[in-house]
Amino acid sequence: MIQPDQIQSNRKNFIFATIWIGCLAIGLGALNFNNQLIPPSLYLIQYKRWGLEIIHGAPYAETYPLWGYPYLIAMAGQISLEWLDALVLIFQIVICFGMIVLWVHALGLEHKPAVLAGWSILLVPVFSFASLRGPEAWIAMGLGLELLCLRYWLLTRKWIWLVVALVTAVVAVNMRSEWLGFFLGMFLLSFVGVFLTRAQTGQRLAIFMLVVVAGSFMGIAPWVWHAYRLTGVPLFTSTNGGMTFYEGFAQGPENPWHRVDDDGVPQAYVDSIGISSMVSVEGNNALVAASLADIQAYPLAYLKKMGWVILRALTGGVYSIHDWWGEHLLTTTTKSERIQLAFAGEPIAMTWAIGSAVSWFYRIVYFALALGCIGLGARALQGKIARAEDRLVILFAAMYLLYSLAVVAIIRYNDRYISATYPLLVFAITLVTVNEFPLWRGGKKSRVLVLDGGND
Repeated sequence: MIQPDQIQSNRKNFIFATIWIGCLAIGLGALNFNNQLIPPSLYLIQYKRWGLEIIHGAPYAETYPLWGYPYLIAMAGQISLEWLDALVLIFQIVICFGMIVLWVHALGLEHKPAVLAGWSILLVPVFSFASLRGPEAWIAMGLGLELLCLRYWLLTRKWIWLVVALVTAVVAVNMRSEWLGFFLGMFLLSFVGVFLTRAQTGQRLAIFMLVVVAGSFMGIAPWVWHAYRLTGVPLFTSTNGGMTFYEGFAQGPENPWHRVDDDGVPQAYVDSIGISSMVSVEGNNALVAASLADIQAYPLAYLKKMGWVILRALTGGVYSIHDWWGEHLLTTTTKSERIQLAFAGEPIAMTWAIGSAVSWFYRIVYFALALGCIGLGARALQGKIARAEDRLVILFAAMYLLYSLAVVAIIRYNDRYISATYPLLVFAITLVTVNEFPLWRGGKKSRVLVLDGGND
């Protein structure tokens, strides 16, 4: 029986853990405020234009991008770009903070401050990616939340987790097209779960699948009708796939197509065949057809490109604290000169060096997480992971990782697409390994959340 003083101690430790994660969130959010893949003013200005049109009652007349982020911007109202930038950042970091608190509680680390501080090293790319003012951050947080909801639901059978999962699906499916891969992962996992779990866990899994997939289709249904009304074609995604596909041929060790990875290239192609926009339905279809013809012309080079992209995706790292702090140095100095300037104490060169070191560290971390997820997934398929819930959690993460690798290999590599899988991998691997390997939780006795599921 838990004593009152122990309950009070646990509450104090949980408060400490929450404050610690909050400070980490605020610090990384502030650090990444001006450290973006694309400058915030450039990234948000188009979304703000669409958002203002929505505010003023103008119908959203686009098939690219998906309308989730423009509507989010519209909710902010008519404020300056600078305030909008800060408001969106704060909103996203707060949601990410709540997700991390759920993860800490599921791990049972709130009672071990020292262990929690060590594990917090893994959170830097999570908060950094959540600081991106764009829909990619919502896909990353959505995937992480869905996995946590799955875990909590399997163990507690509390309906609140189904509600959170449903709302998350409805929102995320309107942000970016990658969420459609969630359908595939959930359906595949439902079939695999039949063979890897016993009756009660399998039933709970089936209920969760039904709720999330139904929520995703409910969420995308208005967009499908919107696209059909505009174009006469029921689209389940935005119309930039052809553009991305066409540009992707520039990546890889060979480029017999002489393609350049630039948005102007697909636009120039559609212009040459009399189509005004590369993200129109006609432009999208033309670019897809041209890309398929390119594959038929040089199939071996395309296979090499796919292999190169997969290797790049696994070793290219994730968005963390990048070396763009000293971006202007890249055009005025060589790498060896920048290193010499850093050792000489030149401030900008030193920040570049720190950013580069951190970036390389998380390249190694992501590579280890990806291989670990695939390895644990293989163990789960062999029944070598004890708990049914752990098997399902790691299998979902592994399947979504493989799906993401396949998409970037076939279409086009971008580290933002891969970074979105990082929270999913962190949550899945940590939740499984703290059960499988007690050393990882800083002691012998498990404090991982085990409420009602067991290994049924």
